[in-house]
Amino acid sequence: MKNRKLGRAREISSGKVRAAFEKMSGKTERRTYQKFLSRFFWMTLLALAIAVGGILTLRYTFKGKAADIIVALIDAVSGSGIKSSREFYWNVINENINIIIWGLIIIVFVALLRGFMRLFIKYLDQLADGIEELSLEKAEPISLIPQLEEMEVTLNAVREELIVNREKILQEEKEKSDFILYLAHDIKTPLTSVIGYLALIKEQPNMSVSQKDKYANIALNKAYRLENLINEFFEVARYTYEAARLNKNKISLAFLLMQIEDEMYPQLNATGKSLNIDVSDEVTIDVDADKIARAINNVLKNAISYGKDRCTIYVSASETPEAVWLFIRHQANVPKDKVQSIFDKFYRLDEARSSETGGAGLGLAIARDILQLHGGYITADTNQTEDEIKFTLCIPKSD
Repeated sequence: MKNRKLGRAREISSGKVRAAFEKMSGKTERRTYQKFLSRFFWMTLLALAIAVGGILTLRYTFKGKAADIIVALIDAVSGSGIKSSREFYWNVINENINIIIWGLIIIVFVALLRGFMRLFIKYLDQLADGIEELSLEKAEPISLIPQLEEMEVTLNAVREELIVNREKILQEEKEKSDFILYLAHDIKTPLTSVIGYLALIKEQPNMSVSQKDKYANIALNKAYRLENLINEFFEVARYTYEAARLNKNKISLAFLLMQIEDEMYPQLNATGKSLNIDVSDEVTIDVDADKIARAINNVLKNAISYGKDRCTIYVSASETPEAVWLFIRHQANVPKDKVQSIFDKFYRLDEARSSETGGAGLGLAIARDILQLHGGYITADTNQTEDEIKFTLCIPKSD
């Protein structure tokens, strides 16, 4: 038996193999088994034809001489003499010649069929070895005998998918570890400040009222920052568990944007920014309203955080038979070489500012995942001449 180094692959192999076979092999797998059955059927007929034809050919070839040959064999084996052997032949063998012939046919047929079965067992062993190799962390492709070429192609396609899934799992585990480390760092920073300022107030009872108010306000702001980080952590955790479930309904895009605008008014007002929505009331989308609202909200929050002072955030939409396109643009200083990185988890454009006031750099990554969950996508482009960034959200229409 081959030495197996299953590791992480064993944890995902059985379910992934079944899913991958269902997804990728399909007709190929059925065609392979149909070839096996067809080949087995014709080989069975061939064995039967050889057995019947061979025995009958021998009978008619040695007709007239067969009796003498058989009598001689009986005499050689028993030593009873030619006369006794001839009597045994005519009284026993000749009287039951048809039964003996059919018996010989069955014996030859079974022997040939057993030989053919060994060939099929070789095929099955090859196939079993190929399936076992799916769970091994091997660099080289799976190789089968030429008769199993189609199955070899299918198994290697499944193997490639398993490699991709394994790498995806490792990447997700790394992201989870980075997420925990990142939040631990960001939570520790404001928490240390809260403890420090409250300790100063407690240790200096004679501190002036104005100084106490100053320290208390700083501690309160740090506590708010801590609360925002914890809320974002729970939002991401809740999204992770709920992401696979979509509760779709047909809604008005303009009405959804109006609700989001009302919710974001305090943030817009505080930063001196404004929202300009130009979307027809007739545009409808068939989506999970809560999740799509979260995606749009995250893009608008990003615009508020990184848009230029007192800029206007323009929101428009267009509709095609296949999808609804939502455009969000505003002025911002985003380097062209960093525009695609803004969708990466934990990426923050202004590290110094956002570490004090921003989130954990997950908003746009969550927006991207939500759009992908709906079968769509989100992209960003910059216009360096006008210092403008434009987000395009593609929301496919349901079939």
